[in-house]
This record gives sequence, C-alpha cells and structure tokens, in this order.
Amino acid sequence: MTLNTFVHAECMPTSTLTTYRQQYTKLANLVRDSWRRNHHASDELKVYLGKLAKEDHAWLENRENIVKTMWKLRKMLPEHQYVQAIHALDDKLDLLTLLNNKTTNINLSESKEGTAKVDGVYTNKGDKLSAIGDLHGDFEATIRVLRNMNIIHVNTRKHRSNVRTMAINMEHQLQKLEHQRVSELPYQPLDYTAYTWIYANNMLVQTGDLFDRGLHSREIIELFMHLDSTAGDGQVVNMAGNHEFMQYQYGMSEMDWHYPMYNIPKDSMSFGKSHNWDSNRTRNLAPGSKYFHWIAQLPIVVYETKSKTIFSHGCIVEKWTNVRAINKSVRETWGNVRRSWEDNGIVDTILHGQMVNQESPLNCAINGIHTEALSEVDGPVWNRYYNNAVRQGKTDTDQLKRTVESFAAQHMQVDRLICAHTITNMQGLGTDDNCEFKPEQHPVNHNPSVWFIDIGMTEGYGKGKRWGGVELTTSNGMTRVEAKHPHC
Repeated sequence: MTLNTFVHAECMPTSTLTTYRQQYTKLANLVRDSWRRNHHASDELKVYLGKLAKEDHAWLENRENIVKTMWKLRKMLPEHQYVQAIHALDDKLDLLTLLNNKTTNINLSESKEGTAKVDGVYTNKGDKLSAIGDLHGDFEATIRVLRNMNIIHVNTRKHRSNVRTMAINMEHQLQKLEHQRVSELPYQPLDYTAYTWIYANNMLVQTGDLFDRGLHSREIIELFMHLDSTAGDGQVVNMAGNHEFMQYQYGMSEMDWHYPMYNIPKDSMSFGKSHNWDSNRTRNLAPGSKYFHWIAQLPIVVYETKSKTIFSHGCIVEKWTNVRAINKSVRETWGNVRRSWEDNGIVDTILHGQMVNQESPLNCAINGIHTEALSEVDGPVWNRYYNNAVRQGKTDTDQLKRTVESFAAQHMQVDRLICAHTITNMQGLGTDDNCEFKPEQHPVNHNPSVWFIDIGMTEGYGKGKRWGGVELTTSNGMTRVEAKHPHC
C-alpha cells in the first residue's frame, strides 16, 4: 500500500528526498535503532527529521508500521517541531483516523518498561517510589508536589514563562467561550523542558483524576507525557481514576450537564481552536485522539513487586485482586468504546453498562448511589470501603485481611494498599492551614494497612498551597513509608 492510496492530493509532497518508500524506510530504521539503543533519539535521526521538516510532509507506506514508528517518535521527541507538525496535519489528511484505523493492530511490546506496560505489574528499578493522586486540573499544584517531593527540578525562568503563557491561554479561552472575538485565538503550548526528572532510576505512581475542578487538565496530561519520555531509567506509572472514565461516560460534552461545578466548558477550550467548547472537547478527546490513546492505556490497578504494594484510585476489596485480568478487562472496554464511536458516534453506552454491572471492575453499583456505603462489590476506580470504614469509626480489618489473602492466592504478597479518590480532611477545605492535609495510614503502624493519599491539592476545592504524597523506600526486602507534606 503506497502513500498515494490515502493522502489527499493537496498534501502530496514535491519531494527531493527520493521516493516515499525510501524516505519512510530510512525514517523507520533510524527510529528503530534509536529506540533499541536507549529510547533516545540519535543525532542522525534528529538531522533527518530536520530534512523532512523542509519537505511537504513526506513519509509512510504501511499503515501498521507507520503507527509504530510515530508512537516511538512521540515518546522520544514529544516537543520536536516536525513531530508536532505531523499531528497538526489531521485537518488535511485525517491523520488521527489513519493512526487509529480499526484494522491496525498496534503492538507496544517494544516500549520502555514502565511506560506502556499494560498488565499492571511493575518492578521498581530503584529503591524509592513516590505516589501522588487527584491533581484535578491544577497545574501549579502538580508542579508544587513534584518539586517538593524531589521528583523534578523546575527551571524558574521557564516556569514563570509557562505561567504567563497559561494566563494568556486562559484569557483567550474565556474570550472564545464568550464569543467576544471571531478571529482565531491560538493556544500556545508550554515549554515542558522547564521540568526535569531528577528522581534517578526510581518510580513515580500517579493514581488518576487529572481532569475536572481545575482548568489545566491538558497541561497536566502533557506534563506527564513529557516526564514519561524524559525520565531515563526512571519509571512514570500513570493510572486512571474515575474522572478519566467520566469524560466519556456522559458522551464527553454532556458531562457538563451532570457536573456543572467542574468548570468543564472553560477547561475544554484549551483543547481546540474553535469558539465552541464542546466541539473542542469532542475533537480532542474523542477516540482516535492522542489524549484518548493515552487514557486508554492506563491501568486501574498496579502491583509493584519490590515494595509489595498495590495502587489503585479507589479502594481495592477482596473481589478485585486479579490485577492482570482487571487491566485486560479495562483495555477491552476502551476498545469497545472506540468501536462504538467509529460505528455510530456514541461513547457513553459502553461505560454506562460497565458502571452498573457488578462483575465489571468499572462498576459503582453501590457507591455510585450510596457514597457512604461499605461496598464489597464496587470496582477499584470508585470504591470507598476503607475510607468510609474509618469515617464511621469501624476498626474491623476483616475486609483488608481477606483482600490481602486474596492477593496471596494470585501469587502477590501485599504489605499495603495505597489509594486516593476520597479526601482525608474534607472538613478543612477552604482554610489556610495546609498542614492539616496529609496522607493517612489506617490502621496506624500496622501491616497490612491502607494509605489514603488524596489530600485535596487542587484549588478547585478552595484556596491553599496543599501538597502531599507518600514515598516508599525499600532496602534489604524491607519497605519504609514516609508521608510527604508541609510541616508547620
């Protein structure tokens, strides 16, 4: 299959770099060699991309191979001007449809360990592991917690420039939203090189809920994409929370009707150029988009073997301890969502069915209606069992014991569960005492135990400079957990 088969005539290059096949073959070989060597683009690859950038977008021959090549390019050079330009072409040659054609079988098995690993079982290369959760669209809080936990170095000058850029983008977003101007108001991307991974070969686990409440969910997603591709021997493990699924369970734009408090129209304007917030949202979150592809790869349960720790967004109960099967089920659900979108333009019916099916790990059959219930059936994305037990003063640890025993039956020794989803100090939100917000362990000084790490960092809950997470240090088979937060 040649390029001529599917590229519109107006996009055909007047190439001086020989034939399409030769151009793509050379590009693919350079990408493959760089990926196999160290997952970093070679100088030769960068030079060749520079030559291609002067052409009228010359490349490809085989659909499956081009998807693999472009996926690796995005991982190695997410900020490269030509790589970004290829994605901007979707207006002309419907590239997103090409890259996500349902006849294409994308195999990510060559990807960097800890990056596109989808079964949910990881082994930390280093001795330290940090976990954070529920960033909810607050970019400043995201940078604050990553910096204070010594995961990234922040270039002050570039960061201040990014803050100014976000302010300008927000002004443009509001103007577009209010239809004050009819001319195009561009979105200016941030300079993510302002944020450098300094966590060596250690692991960062982000437990989900990047969307809603704040106004910068796009920037947070792209920050984690950047860290994922630049962490070197470190590992960035991103997970999905209920808000990642909620973007689709109500048909994307319909979510605003159900949750008007989340500022969805304002946040959605950053995803596109039009004056219509729901068009921007649909265009850039729909199946086929790079954001959908990223979300659809996220696990909902993670087991880290060295520290013997289970991570999830909500609570894990006895029913949900087959980690690989759970994550496989979620991937299949996203595949069904994509096919439903391609067939009839609908995304919500698949997820609605999973939410009420008690045999689905995405179900919220109990906690979806009774938020204070001690549900033994709700899945790991929505469940609040242990949080509610603590709030209700119940000291019975039987469910936790049975859950750990069930993991043991799956050949996973588990010393602790780490979850987010429910804020540890809801009553204190809106106050200036940021020291009151910290991760909590229940039962205290007990093994096994549950750690709650949602401390309401986003200012969507109220003003403040809250930040916090946990750091696990494993040495000689023993793991020590330290709560990280402001000390006053």
